Amino acid sequence: MSTSRHTASLAASLSIIILVLLGSLAPAALAQYNEATVRLNLVAVVGEERGEVVPAEVTVAPGSFNVRLETNGNAGSVLNASTWMAVAVGSLYAGVDWNTIDATITIETNGDVEGPSGSVAIALATYLALTRGSYNLTGYAITGAVGPGGASTRVGGVDVKCRAAMDAGLTLVYPLANATPRLVEECNGVPVATILDAAWTVSGLPPALVEFRVPVPREFNETMRQVAYNLSQQALNLSREKLGYVPDTVQAYINESRSLLDSYPYAAASRAYAALLTAYIEYYTSLEDLDVQAEMARIKGILGGLQERLDGMPWNGSIFYIEFLSTAYTRLAEAESVLEELAAIGTPERDTAARMLAQAEARAWTVKSWIATAESLRGVGPTVSMSDLDIIVYRFGQFTRLAAGYSNSMLDYMIRVYNVPENRIRPIIDSLNWLLSEAERYAAEGNNIAALGFYRQALSRSLALFSTALEGQPADIVEGYYNGLSRAYSLLHSRLAAAGIVSGLALAYVSYAQALRDRSPTVAVAMMQEAIASVIPWYTLLLKSAQPPQAQEAGGGEVQLDDVAISVITVAASYILGVTLTALALRRGMTTP
Repeated sequence: MSTSRHTASLAASLSIIILVLLGSLAPAALAQYNEATVRLNLVAVVGEERGEVVPAEVTVAPGSFNVRLETNGNAGSVLNASTWMAVAVGSLYAGVDWNTIDATITIETNGDVEGPSGSVAIALATYLALTRGSYNLTGYAITGAVGPGGASTRVGGVDVKCRAAMDAGLTLVYPLANATPRLVEECNGVPVATILDAAWTVSGLPPALVEFRVPVPREFNETMRQVAYNLSQQALNLSREKLGYVPDTVQAYINESRSLLDSYPYAAASRAYAALLTAYIEYYTSLEDLDVQAEMARIKGILGGLQERLDGMPWNGSIFYIEFLSTAYTRLAEAESVLEELAAIGTPERDTAARMLAQAEARAWTVKSWIATAESLRGVGPTVSMSDLDIIVYRFGQFTRLAAGYSNSMLDYMIRVYNVPENRIRPIIDSLNWLLSEAERYAAEGNNIAALGFYRQALSRSLALFSTALEGQPADIVEGYYNGLSRAYSLLHSRLAAAGIVSGLALAYVSYAQALRDRSPTVAVAMMQEAIASVIPWYTLLLKSAQPPQAQEAGGGEVQLDDVAISVITVAASYILGVTLTALALRRGMTTP
């Protein structure tokens, strides 16, 4: 077997730091099984002040993605949607195509069950069943709402849940976002940021420390520097011509962009975009006779022209080209969805209209920027076949529809249970559904690049809903989420790179996260979530089918370690030797130019 010039250089420049601690529970090769059952405890709030430990089982077997929820009470819509999402997330991190498994979740309660707080436990159980086989988690009670990217997000009633767990002699695994100083002091529990952190916690073993690094393509950095300059200049010109001065906030963003230009070009471009967005907000707010309908029609015309340009571009090229061209569609989708939301409001408040018009017009500039980026990278790196792109769009589209369905059920739940005004929630639901319909329309027309972009934007919207609200949280909690998401990202992207695929967009988001880690840590966490979301489409190409058993299962809380070490060492060796990187890529129809 020979390696291509690009892959060899990738292997040479790739830096991955892996520390395999004894018994480290890194995601390993698919456990071989016919059927695996994980026994665990959920914990619920009964009434307002009492918690109750609820035994449960998750059984996974080869199948065709049938998820069955068994309980003696009624299962609510949010519980159902979160269960399907949890099984898909657990399968994703296990490296298994969820379309090749069935899952049965049995919750041993006689009362009605609703809410997403059992979904981290279900995702964890699915992951363990697929990687470890049958498993016993009955020493723990687990609560948390799983995010589509694998984060463990905030839930209610953790204090009473902890008392219930402790009364039963159990350790509570709960979201890091719920870890107030009082809870940490009084609760026998372990806060976790992701389902992988939860997996390492319940195994009783330290986490695998994996840091994935690969340089961003030179052409990308060069283009981003030009984009940063162009957006900054447009912000300055708009401010001077329309306002007569440059607002301090606009100038501050431009100064920050300039400070990042050499080391973090994508972060510099993002700060320049913030300057342009702020300038547009100031401009629209300054208009005394703002004609919202006329401005919407004008911006729609701009977006229509950009869409024609995008639709006329070639559908083949390198992975980077396809990824960044789909990102141009993503930004187009974001601008169009903002206008859809604005139209749905009817008669918006002046400040709301100004902000949303500014978002749409500023995003039009980023569409142009991503087109330029895609064009500069069309011949750089390995290409992806149209048949593989079909697989990606099908699987990623399915995953995104699950995430959107989960989001919609949560939004509807907020209206029904918490009496959030429907006119605040309904536009978000309508926008999310519109993104999905556009993605499906493009897929039906054969434009998989556009479909990928619209699905990607829908996933970002869903992630935003489930992203833990970290503003005002202590620095150690924010840092904990950053580190947990960074580990999850590194494990996914290292597997992807072993197949010769690297997500340039994910690298850009990680670079942005690193640039903002100290100055704006909550934004850095959001960028790390986006990095994971950028890996997921390509990662779906690597998902394996469920296989029959070849080894005994690990049960009763014991973990088999050989396959863990072999998996990690194999990945490391592939980078060092530069030999196995293209094996899967060539077998799946991927080539290098």
